[in-house]
Amino acid sequence: MNKKYISLIALSCTVLQTACVCEDLPADSFGKEGRFALELRAGGIHTDVTTRTENLVDVNTFKVSLVDKDGISLIQDKPFGSLTETDRTLPVGTDYFISVESCTPDEAVRLNDGWGSIRFCGDTVFHVVADSTTALSLNCTMENAGLQVFFDEAFVAKFANHAVTTQDARALVFKNATPNAIAYYNITQGAGHTVSLKVSGSASLWADRIEKSIETTLPKGKITQLTVRYVENSGSLDLEFGTDTGMDTDDNNVTVK
Repeated sequence: MNKKYISLIALSCTVLQTACVCEDLPADSFGKEGRFALELRAGGIHTDVTTRTENLVDVNTFKVSLVDKDGISLIQDKPFGSLTETDRTLPVGTDYFISVESCTPDEAVRLNDGWGSIRFCGDTVFHVVADSTTALSLNCTMENAGLQVFFDEAFVAKFANHAVTTQDARALVFKNATPNAIAYYNITQGAGHTVSLKVSGSASLWADRIEKSIETTLPKGKITQLTVRYVENSGSLDLEFGTDTGMDTDDNNVTVK
């Protein structure tokens, strides 16, 4: 999986921020300033198809917030691409907290006509040293779950009228004509989101029909692909859920009625 990233470097980076405990600041550092340089990466989407990070997000639009050790807000939801040298210049001090998100939890299920948006987040604590630049490299990870649906040719040929519909308030409808549609769900507890789906298809009003209700848990930080397959010889409907962990096949032998 390729990772898209952009570097935001102010002056020369002379200090690399690490997780070690910062030494006491020198007594003569009072009133002095330092800087930070921020590099963002948004990656770690696991999928078996060609969904790529760079097609889903632009890190320049990620919202950056910064508070000092006393909780005073210095930057609030400012786009990463709009940070200035003034924003990156701070009084010498410890325990600055910077956080980044691609969108809010509300936007993650509301944008794109209700399909939602992938949500990346990251944060770190850093220190500012006099007359130096602290280099921060922040890897933002996917905090919600995604679902994408595909239909094989045999299913589409057999059932001209078909859909996979989410059984929730949004009632999102996947069809063969919308292969790029991805539904996103926030993770409110645990490591995933359980979604109920209805798979349906018909050739015409009075011809063969098929319908199946299923429930699956979408893992956090992944885009899960559901592939709907029709097996002509057995008249069955095979549902395959795939992530980077492999393929799980649900063979329910749904008989055409």
